[in-house]
This record gives sequence, C-alpha cells and structure tokens, in this order.
Amino acid sequence: MSNFLKKQNSNPILNPLISLSDNHKESIVSLFIILAGSDQHLTGGITKKEFAFLDKHAEIFNLKNEFTILEKSGIDGILKYLNDLNLAQRESLIILTWNLLESDEEPNDVEILDMNKILDKMGISTQQIVQTLRQKN
Repeated sequence: MSNFLKKQNSNPILNPLISLSDNHKESIVSLFIILAGSDQHLTGGITKKEFAFLDKHAEIFNLKNEFTILEKSGIDGILKYLNDLNLAQRESLIILTWNLLESDEEPNDVEILDMNKILDKMGISTQQIVQTLRQKN
C-alpha cells in the first residue's frame, strides 16, 4: 500500500468510508460537487479550494472522475447509496461535508441550507449535524 493510502487510512474521519463500494464513494463525492456549486451565484463558481477538496477526495476514494450516478440519476440516484450509510459513516459524511463548506471561507447561508436539505433527505436532522460537529471539536 502506498504511503499516501496508509496515511489516509489512519484518518479517523475517513476510516468508516474507505471500505464502501465505488458507488457509495462516487455518491459521496457527487454530494460534495453539488454542495460546492450550490453558491456559485455568489462566488462565481466552484473555488480553487473547493476543487482541491474534490480532487483530494476523488483520489482518496480512487475515483476516475466519472460521475455516472449523478449524471444519469441526479440527486435521487446518489441518495439511494447515501441512505445505506450506517451511523459512523453518516457522522464522517457530516464532518467531511462541513470541511468542504469551510474550505474556501466561512460557510454561507446558501451552502448551509442546501447541506441541511440534502442531509434531511437522508434522515439526518439539523440537530444531528450540530451534535456531530460539536463532538468533532
């Protein structure tokens, strides 16, 4: 195993997600893509820091930048896989999603509302998001 992958496998936030199927991993990065672009009317597009975050996680998950689930089925397609996540995986997803939103600056209202709407469709409440993020710190 390469040193890069060993280093990533030792990350407690990523560990619950590493063994997921390719479709699950693609769905996670697709969620990141949706959220990175959710405020483009305010920021002029996905920022360099958001692109770096997306690239990093596509590489960690060994994805080839082919996001067929999102392209073919949209948000409902990725939710099909995201809804399968267990509690530890959902908590990791919450933390990583917040890390994406923080990657370029303080998350804005549009990003937070879009995150809440999508995670709510997975049965993740705002209360659970706040609790998970508080435990992270």
